[in-house]
Amino acid sequence: MDIEFKDGLSPSHSTQSFSYFPAARGFFRYACPCYSCSGEFDLSGVVAELASKPDRSRTRSVSLSCTGQRAHELKERIPCPICAQVRLSAVPHE
Repeated sequence: MDIEFKDGLSPSHSTQSFSYFPAARGFFRYACPCYSCSGEFDLSGVVAELASKPDRSRTRSVSLSCTGQRAHELKERIPCPICAQVRLSAVPHE
């Protein structure tokens, strides 16, 4: 899984990549990369849907918006503009 972050306001955050081996317990919620943001990206539903596909080709790309708010100035919070472009692929374990 690769997660690319874009917010249009500052230099892009680094792309994050994750791999899970077959016996691993997966936790598919990822914190927003902005240090002052309270949000996260929840991929649990997307991963469950991908895993339930009967065919061998299990890839998907999705775009998610951050659910949090950023601390902007003293006691003021604004919606986080970060969007995550997520590329998922799964290989069935036999």
